[in-house]
Amino acid sequence: MKPRLFSVYFGGEQYTQMAAVLRHSARLWCPGWDIDVRQVAKPTRQTATGSQSHADNSWKLELWCAEVQAAPEGSLLLILDADTFITWRLEPLWSVGFDVAYTARAPGSRYPINAGVIAVRVNDRSRRFMSMWARTDIELAGNLSLHQEWRRRFGGMNQASLGKVLAAGTPGVTVLDLLCKTWNCEDLSWRFFGEHTRIVHVKSALRLSVFDVVRIPSLSRLTSLWKAWALEAGVNLSYSGGSMGFTEADLEAIRRAIATGERQVQFSDRGVTYRSIDELLQAEKHIAAALAGRNKQMLGVADKGFGE
Repeated sequence: MKPRLFSVYFGGEQYTQMAAVLRHSARLWCPGWDIDVRQVAKPTRQTATGSQSHADNSWKLELWCAEVQAAPEGSLLLILDADTFITWRLEPLWSVGFDVAYTARAPGSRYPINAGVIAVRVNDRSRRFMSMWARTDIELAGNLSLHQEWRRRFGGMNQASLGKVLAAGTPGVTVLDLLCKTWNCEDLSWRFFGEHTRIVHVKSALRLSVFDVVRIPSLSRLTSLWKAWALEAGVNLSYSGGSMGFTEADLEAIRRAIATGERQVQFSDRGVTYRSIDELLQAEKHIAAALAGRNKQMLGVADKGFGE
């Protein structure tokens, strides 16, 4: 039975472009796999946290769970966030024994896991695990204080619920933690990117870099690789003039974060974690300039008699 790669996203220009790069890289490095990277409708419900990104992630996990429940017995299923891309063959993943595998950050990290890469050998045990995770996620989504308790330990929405499941124990289920630097190279692992790396996560600072919001020299290699594959995939890299659709509310949000020292910023349509105050300041400068440029363009249109 050939392995299957599954990923969902909710549309939007940015995620559509990242999904295209994921799909292209999967076709390159996963020959013979069934590749399913699809756009789905956004959820209409909200969570107790009031965060759209939390609502999106909670619904995404339910779709992941449904995919596992529907898969034939014995299927090999790799579930990825759509903001990832593949950099090497993935077959070695299936040479290790597990029912469910997730990715773990280096010891001592603020948040010990990242839930953007999940591997499943489909059987009764893995179906039970995924159902437990999805139920726990719904529980946290509806209980603000409970979500905050687990978010402090594990971050996010799906990570918080996965952390709660793992902390409670999973008797009878073989759960394996994979190294992030190999299987989910994210913000704490980018500096280790190399020949061993199989999957890269385009989140926080790297996402800002690939979309030219900020220029980060230490991420130039990964940025160049993503952009090269974006061109191969036919992605138009002239992304909205580089403004990423920012709003005045987004500018206020990042300025509040700078004032309080908070590195996690919730924009109107996404959450971003910055690695330092310097990155926050760079992003604030870019957003302010992008908004000023857009406002100037709108004034120019109005002056030419095309305004409302």
